Amino acid sequence: MKIGKIYPAAAVSLFFAAQAFSMSYLPGQWSTAEKSGKWSTCTWGNNINNDSADMPGKPGPNDDVTIRGGWDFEIDQDIAVGGLHSNCAKLFHASKRNIRTKRGFGTQIPSSNSDPLTKLENCTVQNGGNLNFSYWHEGRGGGRGELRLIDTKFETKGEIVCTIPVNPIVTIKERAGVIVTLVGKTQFLVNGGAVLDSIFEESPKDWMFKWNVEEKDGAVPLAFINKKAAFKNHLVEMEIDGNLKPGKYALFEFADRKSGFSDAVFTLNGSDYKLGTATEVKGKKIKISLAPSPTGKDAKSANDLVLEVMK
Repeated sequence: MKIGKIYPAAAVSLFFAAQAFSMSYLPGQWSTAEKSGKWSTCTWGNNINNDSADMPGKPGPNDDVTIRGGWDFEIDQDIAVGGLHSNCAKLFHASKRNIRTKRGFGTQIPSSNSDPLTKLENCTVQNGGNLNFSYWHEGRGGGRGELRLIDTKFETKGEIVCTIPVNPIVTIKERAGVIVTLVGKTQFLVNGGAVLDSIFEESPKDWMFKWNVEEKDGAVPLAFINKKAAFKNHLVEMEIDGNLKPGKYALFEFADRKSGFSDAVFTLNGSDYKLGTATEVKGKKIKISLAPSPTGKDAKSANDLVLEVMK
């Protein structure tokens, strides 16, 4: 109180310095035998490669949190942090939680032939930075890092970013890369665009960016990308149960009319699918095509991915 009165400028500086200061948190310790935990009950360290002193308290709204590789970790309470990143956690999951990040949300593409999963169900995520898919620059292999959103609203203020600084000696046993799975009532809303590594275009046999789009309980997800996003050579696997009412449903909406899918490979219910082809699912005729979104502002550009259920 006295500092505020005698040195007002210094007090203000101290206040903003405290706001800007951030610490790094990781659940447990490097040597922890049981690689599982929950946000509400775990102890926290601050070193990814060695044991460290336990951190005081829990991560705050300016702190960066990394979930350790191989862990099964649950967010079992509402959280607000500076950044949140899964470093190849075996399962990083939350259900019915509000998650707020100030600087970014990310998941790692493994450098081994494995399948780490970030799974959010019935959650609300407000990500103030980029959505990052990263890869360790010294990796010698590759697996698949998946972000699975089920009945979840996931808003990103920044871009979708994926960089893969592959070493020439990397050996890929199975196709590696990124999987984004959108299920049911999920809304995947990106205020920015997409900045993706060219490796998906240059080495499509080894590396993939894959989208899974799944109907659930009579609802299909929506992915909205506000700025430039060139999705070339992407895989799009669609699972439609046939429980939707007649009408048109946007699966992907691109606000930038020059953005969208090109040279993509589509499948429908496990079989190859050619866009614009009418087919039957549970006695209902459906068609998926590139067309203007029925809910978009641009009614002319046929660059959105639209599902039509016919009477």
